[in-house]
Amino acid sequence: MLAQRPPTAGSFEDRRSRWEPFYTSICPVLPGTWTQPVDVAGLRAEWVCGPGVSPREQPVVLYIHGGGFTAGTVVTYRGLSSRYSAAANCRVLAFDYRLAPEQPFPAALEDSVKAYRWLIEENSVSS
Repeated sequence: MLAQRPPTAGSFEDRRSRWEPFYTSICPVLPGTWTQPVDVAGLRAEWVCGPGVSPREQPVVLYIHGGGFTAGTVVTYRGLSSRYSAAANCRVLAFDYRLAPEQPFPAALEDSVKAYRWLIEENSVSS
């Protein structure tokens, strides 16, 4: 697919529509992965536990997905999140950040900081 149409061809909307099905096909979710949606201070997010990883497992990885702050979602990168979880034997918190150019810098950075602070607060309350 990339050889036929470079990933940067077309509008941001065109690129996004091509990227998710392509990436999920080359990096599928590991069988036995558990996911749970969660609201992270108003951001759409999910907990991801790879095969054999407990939903209560500590420590936690905060995953800021790829896409250069212009593309991608937690769904697009769920396969990679499941692999991080399995490799590190811990839960992964993945979240959606606002995408540029519709939401210019520093929107995605602010969302990333918001998710980090939420995670710190949640862990300090549950510890």
